[in-house]
Amino acid sequence: MIELGSFDHHFFKHNGVLIIKSKLAGRNVFHLKNPFLTKETPLDRKNLWYDPMRFEREGGMEAHSGSQTPLNLITKESPPLSYIINEKPGGYAVDIVREILHRENHIDSIQVLEWAEGYEKVLNEPNVALFSMERTIQRDPLFKWVGPLLKIRNVFIR
Repeated sequence: MIELGSFDHHFFKHNGVLIIKSKLAGRNVFHLKNPFLTKETPLDRKNLWYDPMRFEREGGMEAHSGSQTPLNLITKESPPLSYIINEKPGGYAVDIVREILHRENHIDSIQVLEWAEGYEKVLNEPNVALFSMERTIQRDPLFKWVGPLLKIRNVFIR
């Protein structure tokens, strides 16, 4: 399991987000001698011991999650679907997307931008996804669609 790398994949799949949030790369590491370890303890086998800086050196979450390309997720301010609360994205659609990210062990990279800026990015930059966007005949061929998150019927009242 260790030699094949499946242990590392499993470990980082379930702990990678927490490791990133702890910002280990910016911390000091103190190496302490443990008087309770026996002489038989294989300290020379580095692959058996967790190195907190190794995760960052080896490419972080993308290198260990099976997803080599980070995805930039953008939404617009549109309560109750998406909005800023306490300087963070919140709302019904944000909660759904965040849960999907959590289940797939991806980093929560959701940003709330102005509609025009987000739309421009999704059209012209790689690895960008925009939610929630109304699906129209004109937009349909431009994107790969996931969802719907919500069905809305627009009506005019006179």
